[in-house]
Amino acid sequence: MEKLIELVRENNVLYDTSHEDYMRTKLKNELWEKIARDLNYTSGKDAKEQCRKLRECHREAIRRQQKKSGQQTTTTKPWTYQKQMEFLKP
Repeated sequence: MEKLIELVRENNVLYDTSHEDYMRTKLKNELWEKIARDLNYTSGKDAKEQCRKLRECHREAIRRQQKKSGQQTTTTKPWTYQKQMEFLKP
């Protein structure tokens, strides 16, 4: 997983909506295929789906750690890949 996270982080066109090439679907598909080859996934779709799952887990981990007004403070263990996924925060 760490390698997938690193490869995605290096290719900010895959997640940065302000990137000038963000809307270039063909370019992004080519990048996903390259990542899939590097990680021995069967296709770019598999790599993209795995990344989507990681993003969902990251989003859920952040949500769990946020406290609502009036809640007691409790310590929530950080998600395993939370530190590596911080580049996704706006």
